[in-house]
Amino acid sequence: MKQARSGHRGVFWRGNPRGSQDLRLPGGGRARGDWWIRWSCGLGHLHRELVGAKSVAEQECGRRRTQARRDGFCPRRSGTSKPVLFEDASKEYRAWSEAHKKSWRTDGHWLDRLGKVFAGQTLEEITPEAVERFELDLVQTRSKATVNRHLALLRHLFNRRAEVFGYVGRNPVRRRTLFTEENARTRWLTPEEEATLFAVIPTPYAAFCKAALYTGARRGELLVARWDQLDVRRGLLTLPTSKSGKPRYIELSSVVLDTLARVPRHLGEPRIFPDCRKVTHRFPEWVRAAGLPGKVTFHTLRHTYASRLVLAGVDLVTIRELGGWSERGGLALVQRYAHVGEGHKRAAVEALARGERLVRSDTGISTDAPLRGRADLATVG
Repeated sequence: MKQARSGHRGVFWRGNPRGSQDLRLPGGGRARGDWWIRWSCGLGHLHRELVGAKSVAEQECGRRRTQARRDGFCPRRSGTSKPVLFEDASKEYRAWSEAHKKSWRTDGHWLDRLGKVFAGQTLEEITPEAVERFELDLVQTRSKATVNRHLALLRHLFNRRAEVFGYVGRNPVRRRTLFTEENARTRWLTPEEEATLFAVIPTPYAAFCKAALYTGARRGELLVARWDQLDVRRGLLTLPTSKSGKPRYIELSSVVLDTLARVPRHLGEPRIFPDCRKVTHRFPEWVRAAGLPGKVTFHTLRHTYASRLVLAGVDLVTIRELGGWSERGGLALVQRYAHVGEGHKRAAVEALARGERLVRSDTGISTDAPLRGRADLATVG
């Protein structure tokens, strides 16, 4: 099948002995065939259509492109199919998420927020403009990362309708550009801020937050931790599955073991912290009560854990393993803490230049009495 250059985008010649048109060949001969058009609809499908005469094909191609760009026209769309309400699609997606995703509860909250905006609308009626309005309204009260998660969920909902249920309508989120996320937070707590904060955290949340601070464990990991997974003799908490889907072994220091020893056990309750699910919602009020500056969230406790390990001189690979970051992208996340110890490195160099003895402690590098001579310098290790 040989195609001829028509000089018009989307118009091409297809030879056919039974065609309705004649094409004059360069050598003076003629060939039978038809002129066709090729165009992409608003759903991204590639369509080919037999037209006949070249002049009609050029006009028809322009008309189809205009329809696709302006109205999202698609010939595959069935005019007799029953419209699907967003509530029905959301209900199906919620059931699928609960069966297949660890974050199904979070998906449920996001679907509730989306449902308030698109209630009563069919999937066909949710336009890119409506999605943009939702995006701009939500970013006024939520972070860009949170807005992106909502858009990603909405996009997957439409993709799933197309893949599983044969939905041929337009996906209003398909071509949307997500916000550039600025989530590289490295805020951590000083010992003074830690004491001030824990003075206002009530029971049983105080023990939960103390365990999070001194293990670097995520909120979800501590919420599902059970007493039978705790090995006090070895100082180890074994989680069968973690965020990466693999088992995780959390090292427990004496501070954490003492904290867990004071946590009361409830008859018939296997979890260590059954009453701390609302910790992230209540954490901001404790931060305000403590008067801490900057943006301090529950996840700041995990940042503090990693930052203090850096100050103690622990290498980044070990920090990645202790914090449960993945092997593939975890080291890049841990790199954000590398600069934490830069000030202590500079202080160490300056102290050495002044002839002071360097002493490593749990909180960093400090100086001791001045060195007395070259003999003392040689003994410093």
